Amino acid sequence: MFPTFPHGATIPSILIAYAQAGCVPSVRQKLSGLHGKTPRGAMDYRGDPDVLEKYVFGGVPAAQDLRLHHTFAPIHLSCAVGASITGASLRSLPATRPEPYLPAFTLRMCTQCVEEDTAKFGCGHWRREHQLRFVRICTTHMKALHDRCAGPGCGAEFSIKNNILPGQACTSCGSTKSASTPIKPISEGYRAYCKLFTDALVRRIPELDLNNRHDLLRGSMLTHGGRANPLNKQFMSWLGHQFSYSHSLCHFAEHYVCNPDPVSASRFSAPALLLIAAFKRAVCGPPPESEMYRWSDVISPHPDPSDILC
Repeated sequence: MFPTFPHGATIPSILIAYAQAGCVPSVRQKLSGLHGKTPRGAMDYRGDPDVLEKYVFGGVPAAQDLRLHHTFAPIHLSCAVGASITGASLRSLPATRPEPYLPAFTLRMCTQCVEEDTAKFGCGHWRREHQLRFVRICTTHMKALHDRCAGPGCGAEFSIKNNILPGQACTSCGSTKSASTPIKPISEGYRAYCKLFTDALVRRIPELDLNNRHDLLRGSMLTHGGRANPLNKQFMSWLGHQFSYSHSLCHFAEHYVCNPDPVSASRFSAPALLLIAAFKRAVCGPPPESEMYRWSDVISPHPDPSDILC
């Protein structure tokens, strides 16, 4: 029986659960001998989902479902420069090798999500929404994400190299305790920004559609007279304590609003657009169609994990 797993579990997390369940002695053995594929272990393997579909998952879930529900690729459907919303091909989008602005430098987990996953699926999972660089909270439980061991004298950061799932014993000290980077009270602005970022994984963010992007930027420009400094002060006030996590992103957003063309190719363009969109929603509310368009409805439904067999 293939281990069941939640929507949003990362592909490496699923592979670790697969190996730990004894379906094969190791993911590396399962993939050995594949042309051009020399994985170093479950967490290090970032092969193409088509290869995983064929050689590991036996066709269920399909590569398209892996990209849609277990990688960062859907974010590109909303906000990557040049992405097509209608009829977008997931195959042409980044899958398990996302742009540099997306993944955090260390693995992160929400302790409450881990408890819920363990009760429902038998183990915790690394979730994609917790691995976004600019998102330091779980937008479901509104708690700071843990990124390190809290064992006595340890403090080791969670790493892709350890091949463990969240909640399992630290490979350095054996402790199962964890801790987060110190975080001050979470502001409403930061909460809204993080929520819009994680929403982009499951639904279209209409403001970021190429057809609507001009209006998004034009509105911010008119509000602040095309000047960067007032916009920066608004962001600072809105994000509150968490401005320090996003100050470089705010700086980029200022210049993006004032002159988007020269900076549109930057790797910070998508996070900046999400920041501007979240701020606009705080002022004007979400567009009426924002809850009507989910990627799973447009591309393909995700199979029930309980139906997935080894």
